[in-house]
Amino acid sequence: MNIFYCPTAVLNAVIELDEQESRHAHKVLRKNIGDTIAVFDGKGHLYSASIAVVNKRSISVVVQELLQQTASNKPRLHLAVAPPKNLDRLEWLVEKATEIGVDDITLIICQNSERREVRLDRIEKVIMSAAKQSLKFNLPVLNECVSFQKFMAAQAAVCERKFIAFCHEKAEHLKSVYSASQNALILIGPEGDFTQEEVHLAAKNGFEMVSLGESRLRLETAAIYATTVFQLMNEK
Repeated sequence: MNIFYCPTAVLNAVIELDEQESRHAHKVLRKNIGDTIAVFDGKGHLYSASIAVVNKRSISVVVQELLQQTASNKPRLHLAVAPPKNLDRLEWLVEKATEIGVDDITLIICQNSERREVRLDRIEKVIMSAAKQSLKFNLPVLNECVSFQKFMAAQAAVCERKFIAFCHEKAEHLKSVYSASQNALILIGPEGDFTQEEVHLAAKNGFEMVSLGESRLRLETAAIYATTVFQLMNEK
């Protein structure tokens, strides 16, 4: 099923797809007036819609029926991760986390971070593509890159359960500490891991140290592992 994104989609409304989505529908898929397509709003709703107007740079559709609505009471996962030096690895991480299920993604710049800048527009495109591929109609929120210290200040009292995965401390496994149905924030550090100062700051702000198993994982593998544990524990 080919689906198209429109954040303003609501039942019985006439909405306009943006230029990129319109081009894909008309030029690539050859959709035209009278054809039925599926649109989602990024907030959990999938609709059927009929194409009403086709212009050079836009398509207008009439939203006709609610096809699917994602449950709103599911626990939320916020993944805060230091971007790897290799951008391909970051894009892979974001793609797979979106497919498995994540609600918020924040890129944190740590003392040992090898990459300190990321073009978020490029990452947003990866998220959009992965959401469509996996039929995830809630788009993850991609937050601005932020320093570890500023992130700590902003997130000190926000989430139910807060975890930091740290290689050099003996800690209980995430699955033994986290309880299903709780919102969670999980920190994954850079290639050189968190510093002791960062770990102490996290602990001061209510983060619990956890293990992700005995293997030493690449940061993108650790992020996907943690995301998978969270989702498996919340499956019904």
